[in-house]
Amino acid sequence: DIGSAVMKMLADTRGIKIDDADKKELVEKFSTMPPHREVPAALQKLRKAGFRLFTLTDNLLEVQTRQFEHGGLVNFFERRFSADGVKRHKPSRQAYEYVERELGVEPSQLCLVACHTWDTLGAVAAGWKAALIKRPGNDVLRVGPQPQIVGASLHDVADQLIAQHKERTNVA
Repeated sequence: DIGSAVMKMLADTRGIKIDDADKKELVEKFSTMPPHREVPAALQKLRKAGFRLFTLTDNLLEVQTRQFEHGGLVNFFERRFSADGVKRHKPSRQAYEYVERELGVEPSQLCLVACHTWDTLGAVAAGWKAALIKRPGNDVLRVGPQPQIVGASLHDVADQLIAQHKERTNVA
């Protein structure tokens, strides 16, 4: 719904007419986009390092399932969550609380990795840690709560997360 609304807004600002077929095409293309090239290996690296991986998306689980099946990512994740489960989109606090309840963990035990600044803003505001992947055209927004980790790729973020985890476990 959000994607279709944004597409309609952008089309309206440019004087372009779109119809239901265009919206359907957007959903189809969105749900079959391949992952960035480094993603499978970086997820494997995190799993090998002992991280529990889950997702939290504003998309419906059906769309996420299609994306992950198409991209070969389904088996990397322990659980997949949709903000639709609480009818509140990120960065609403309720979306993050939903995951905390379902996993039975405290906010401080969680880290959201995203390439969207609003995701990291919401996660940090909810008491989670956050990591931002700076994909082209995206950067840290210098307002609000900041992500603790910033990297150019998921490999970079994974390496930083693993290093921080090792530091904490060696100190304990």
